[in-house]
Amino acid sequence: LNAALMESSVPTSCLKYIETLQTEIHKISIERETLKFEMMSAQAMINILQARIDLLNKENEDLKRKV
Repeated sequence: LNAALMESSVPTSCLKYIETLQTEIHKISIERETLKFEMMSAQAMINILQARIDLLNKENEDLKRKV
């Protein structure tokens, strides 16, 4: 927002409220990016664990055939 224009036409209480809202928007944007990163990390771990499960299932099947 244009600060000079805002200060001349908007009450101080409203300016403070707008500033608070802008700060909250910024915080939420950062949190959203953090959560996206955490979700991608969790998905990568899920994929790794699923691959291990698949490998163990194959090994179990191979062992069952040998018995």
